[in-house]
Amino acid sequence: MEAVVSLLDEGHIRAVEEIWAELRRKFDVHAAPERVPFPHITYQGADSYDGKRLDAALDHIAGSVAPFTIETAGLGIFTGPLPVLYISVVRGPALTDFHRRVWHALGDAGSNISALYNSEHWMPHITLAQWDITPETLPYALRLLAARPFSWQVSLTNLAYVESESDAPDTRYRVRSRYELTAP
Repeated sequence: MEAVVSLLDEGHIRAVEEIWAELRRKFDVHAAPERVPFPHITYQGADSYDGKRLDAALDHIAGSVAPFTIETAGLGIFTGPLPVLYISVVRGPALTDFHRRVWHALGDAGSNISALYNSEHWMPHITLAQWDITPETLPYALRLLAARPFSWQVSLTNLAYVESESDAPDTRYRVRSRYELTAP
C-alpha cells in the first residue's frame, strides 16, 4: 500500500512518540510505530500510484496551499478484533477543503484507491496503537491516556508520499517524498 499523508510538526511528533514508548513499556503494544514510524494524518491510500502524476499533483498542491492549523479532540477507537486507538482530528473547514483538493488533484493517479479515505468515510486521525492492541489490552491503554489533554493545535506544513517496503502483511512504511506547503 502507498498513501498521501501530512507528517506532524516536531512538537507533536515528540508527543506521539512519547505515547508510543509508554504503550510499549506498559503493555508491549508496539506494532504501529515499528511499521509506520512517523506520526501523520492520511488523506488517501492506494495499492500504487503513477509516480510522475503523483509528484506533479503533490507539487502543485503544496505550492498553492499555505501551512494551516488543525485541532484534535480526544481519543477514538476503530472497533474490531484488532482495534485501532487514535487521537481524533477535528474535520474542520480548512482540513476538509485540503482533503478535497488532494483527492481532486490526484484524480485517478492511484490504482485500487481505498474507499476508507473518500470524503464520505474519511475520519482524520493520528494512530497511537494498531495491529497488536487487543480488546483485552485496550481498556488499560484507555485508562492510562483518558485523563490527558488531547486538545492539540497541530501545524500542518507538508504533504508526503509514503510506501510500504514490501507486500508482506507486517511490512514497514517509509516516506518516499515530502512536499512543503509554500503558498503565502
